Amino acid sequence: MNSIFHAKQPSARPSSLVDTFRFGCFSLHRKQRLLLRNEVPIVVGSRALDLLIAFAERPGEVLEKAELIACAWPKLVVEECNLRAQIAALRRALREDDGAEYIVNIPGRGYCFTASATGGEEEVQTDSHDLQTGRLPSLVTAPLGRTQILDRLDEQLAPGSLLSLVGPVGIGKSTLAVALANEVGRRISDGVCYLDLARVEPEEGLAHALAQVLNLPATVDFDSIVQHLSNRNLLLVLDNCDPLLEPAAMFVDHLTHWAPGCTVIATSREPLRTRGERVERLLPLPVPPRDVGCLEEALGYHSLQLLIERVRAQDLLYEIKPEDLRAAVAICRSMDGVPLDIEIAANRMLAFGMQQVAILVKTDYRLEMKGLRTAAPRHRSMRAALSLAYAALDEDEQRMLQLLSVFDGSFTLDAARSVIADEFGFAQQLLPLIDSLVEKSMLIVQSDSTKRLYRLLHSQRIFSRELLEQTGLMATLQSRRAAFAMDVVRLTASHMQQVAPELWQRVYGAESDTVRSALTWACSVQGDPAVGHELSHAVLGLPVPRERDSHPPHLTVAAARAR
Repeated sequence: MNSIFHAKQPSARPSSLVDTFRFGCFSLHRKQRLLLRNEVPIVVGSRALDLLIAFAERPGEVLEKAELIACAWPKLVVEECNLRAQIAALRRALREDDGAEYIVNIPGRGYCFTASATGGEEEVQTDSHDLQTGRLPSLVTAPLGRTQILDRLDEQLAPGSLLSLVGPVGIGKSTLAVALANEVGRRISDGVCYLDLARVEPEEGLAHALAQVLNLPATVDFDSIVQHLSNRNLLLVLDNCDPLLEPAAMFVDHLTHWAPGCTVIATSREPLRTRGERVERLLPLPVPPRDVGCLEEALGYHSLQLLIERVRAQDLLYEIKPEDLRAAVAICRSMDGVPLDIEIAANRMLAFGMQQVAILVKTDYRLEMKGLRTAAPRHRSMRAALSLAYAALDEDEQRMLQLLSVFDGSFTLDAARSVIADEFGFAQQLLPLIDSLVEKSMLIVQSDSTKRLYRLLHSQRIFSRELLEQTGLMATLQSRRAAFAMDVVRLTASHMQQVAPELWQRVYGAESDTVRSALTWACSVQGDPAVGHELSHAVLGLPVPRERDSHPPHLTVAAARAR
């Protein structure tokens, strides 16, 4: 039976605690609540991070279970199994290649942190640059493919308005915000003030950071700042609002109400949800079709233009060869037209070439590819960027994102409900969680003729599936997906003689990605031969549905072989 502990307040700790602890290849930054491995952020839950901080502050000491629970669950009554689960998660996160264990169990007493943690007052590696002043950053490269959006927003952004640029990681929100501010700022009499909230120290707070860039006393509060700006004609750019979303929303709501001459451009993965907010959701750049006819046609797509432009930045004489066109198109498509993904892939051309990179981006290695050395740490790899976005979700959102990664392409609410919700206890939470993940740009919404479709961007799906595979649930989910696909095919077949083709398309077309991915799995070595045989026969009895962009071309062969 699990022991139950009443969490009490932990004993007082020294006030002179250091902010950074280093042990092995890890560095723990207490103020930022961030754990790095080889200077790359890794995902650790908030409870586990509380425990790690407690361990790092007292290395070599035995910490009793009740004391640890008091650190991670203050003033709560919890079972000991919760502590064991968090310790296990922490051990997995800290496991090194040589198998070293940093946390050992002392039977009957508690746990001990065995590492020799060295401390210091150094700045955190992530976002460790000096706080940006009010001056707008230089625009090194133009936001390729965003000209029409830029022109439209420039025309529509009225004085005193609030515009939020929202989208997934790496989509180009900051670049577009700076470009737009350069245009709008020309007609703003009091100029432009820029603040990157990702660089704001949590203990300093937003008011202190705003005071610094506005050259106000450090002790001012939001009311004083708004009063200072009440008669100004100013453009304020609040970049990367995610770490301080609530205070940013409160400040902007107050500012736009009492300072009508102040215009605000904000960027984040989700809207601020304040009065008067206009939201511009940025989508990936358009990608060329697989069967694009020629280079001239392919270069009409901004994703390919971006890829070639970034390759030329490393090789000024580079010209794409006709034999590399198919590989270049494959890279853009695999990267879903996400600018950061494409730029990171372009940085690998010197080492591997276009053909090999086209293969590598379809593997987990795409998350490890390095970006620019001078980029913000969160943008030096897609894994770093995705880790920070994932860590900002609550536990239910994280679990739902993992489960949804079983879908290889687009999926419907019906598919999610059948494959995930009924089996894993999300029957009542499915709609709120889907809604939340869409709002936070973790899920992309697509339009179909009859239904809303959802999908994870490729890098996000790889990242989330890695976490899903650690749970041991992958096989169960794939089997449930195949069962749902069979139900869809049977329902479609039952309508074949009763309705016109355009009507049965409503039944089958929206689920075609799920059916195809289920068929691919069932016919694979890891799949279920019996299910593959039955499903392939059922699919071959249907007319070919209207092909969507994510249609894998090899499935007809897979079905034929399974016959």
